[in-house]
Amino acid sequence: MFSNPILHNIVTMGLWSAVFTTVAVMVFAALEKVSVWSPLNAIAHIFFGDEAIGVNRPVTKCLVSGTILNLGAALGWAAIAEFGYYFLKISAGHVFPTVALSAAVTVLAYITDFVIVPKRLTPGFEHVLSRRSLYLVYGVLALALTLGGLQRV
Repeated sequence: MFSNPILHNIVTMGLWSAVFTTVAVMVFAALEKVSVWSPLNAIAHIFFGDEAIGVNRPVTKCLVSGTILNLGAALGWAAIAEFGYYFLKISAGHVFPTVALSAAVTVLAYITDFVIVPKRLTPGFEHVLSRRSLYLVYGVLALALTLGGLQRV
């Protein structure tokens, strides 16, 4: 796909992470009897403020921007994970170090999202999903980073 293996790994992990977390927020929303569109729209609060939170129907500007923001975040965390693998010299196929690094990056993502950044830059779906679902979404992120990490070239 890419001639640069680091770029290939970042894109692969980032896409795994974006797809898995998008599906996760939709599934958890459905399980909580919330519109499946609501958490995806809520991500767009970064661009549109509180008007994007609680929108229960598909709204193009919110869905497109929310999806792009989620993809950008997923690629960012994938890049951090990939550089962690590179600098720690963790080879593909080494399960325990891959799981450990993926978990560490996910904890960093959570701390960044809810402690470090201002409220306007939080993921947004925390406004429509329960705390339990929120934690599970981050668990799904860790799983996606792990799966992507195990497929590194």
